[in-house]
Amino acid sequence: TNGFDAADFVGLTAEKPAKFTIGYSGTFYFTAESKPGGYRRLLGFDRKDQRIYETYSPKFLFQALSELFTEMRAMREQTEVVFTGPGCQKIGGLVAEYGLESNVDLRGWVEYRESLSMLCNSHLLILALSRGEESAGWIPSKLFQYLGAGTPVLALVPPGDVADIVQETSAGAVAPPDDVGAIKQALRTAFAEFSSGTSSF
Repeated sequence: TNGFDAADFVGLTAEKPAKFTIGYSGTFYFTAESKPGGYRRLLGFDRKDQRIYETYSPKFLFQALSELFTEMRAMREQTEVVFTGPGCQKIGGLVAEYGLESNVDLRGWVEYRESLSMLCNSHLLILALSRGEESAGWIPSKLFQYLGAGTPVLALVPPGDVADIVQETSAGAVAPPDDVGAIKQALRTAFAEFSSGTSSF
């Protein structure tokens, strides 16, 4: 359905950091507004369950990490989460809410090559989609960049095309976007593989 330009990755070498590094590039489409504005009302979003949009955010990822860091002190000390892109403008409050300030690096807008370098140099990449009809048949272009980087992907997505692609290409793992238990298990597995120098992907 789409692809990545292999030439974009020429000259980029994967230099994995000493810390377990989780990367995300892009934005999020959740809203923290309790009442939609006029434009959103015109589109009918006021009739949609706003909780759906919470799943297109790092909220449940942050909850999973916060719980894991409480259970596994070594993981807190050895993990960094890097965000690039406009999504950084929306999630500072969530970072503080879950007490992850010392683990989350919000880099904001960066040059394209720097973004690709971050993808290559991470140990795990996060891809998130919301539950509900908004995600039906939606395959974000970043998925193909993730595949081009060759870094394992944790797709926090409902059943559908994205989950199928990740599983069929053995590119990583899939967990429901709001299932904290499943997200924790996937992160625990990825961290264990980082610690042991192995990977099942």
